[in-house]
Amino acid sequence: MTNGSPEESPRTRSWRDREGDLWLETYPGSERVTLWRRSDAPHGKAGMARSERSLASAEAAYGPLDELPEQEQASPHPLPERDCPFCDRIRKGEFDYSDDEIVAFSPLSPVTPGHFLVVPRLHVSHALASPGLAGRTLKFAGYLANQMDLDAVNFITSAGRDATQTVFHLNVHIIPRRPGDGLALPWTGQGK
Repeated sequence: MTNGSPEESPRTRSWRDREGDLWLETYPGSERVTLWRRSDAPHGKAGMARSERSLASAEAAYGPLDELPEQEQASPHPLPERDCPFCDRIRKGEFDYSDDEIVAFSPLSPVTPGHFLVVPRLHVSHALASPGLAGRTLKFAGYLANQMDLDAVNFITSAGRDATQTVFHLNVHIIPRRPGDGLALPWTGQGK
């Protein structure tokens, strides 16, 4: 990340084979691999199956991990990436902070001064599609909020239309809060 660095993130490799999309996550120095698979047949929550293997077992099944394709070749999303406004901003380099996996930029309509969106470079629809990436995105948001020296902040993410998600690219809002800022959270005052 520019202006400092959080702990090292895993290396992600992804591709599509006959059975669907596949992601492998490896951590530097680890002998374990996390395998995520999404296919047309439902496997657990959001059509994703997760398993862990030894590094040797994964390389025996898929070949040397260094030779696998780059992560941008497959992604769990409902919209084509060309239609995603966040992917468009990432492609154009329109962000203020970044590391190899995640970027942060001001939204088009900030709700308070200092409002940022934190999004992964990999197009993933929401936190349920990739909990590990969602965790790393929140970690980046927390790191950035600390760099901003905020006293109070909301971290907000949504997963699905019924949860008020409007852009289907995983994102975490950093919303700085101040006394009397007048911002009511979406569920404030709603009846049954």
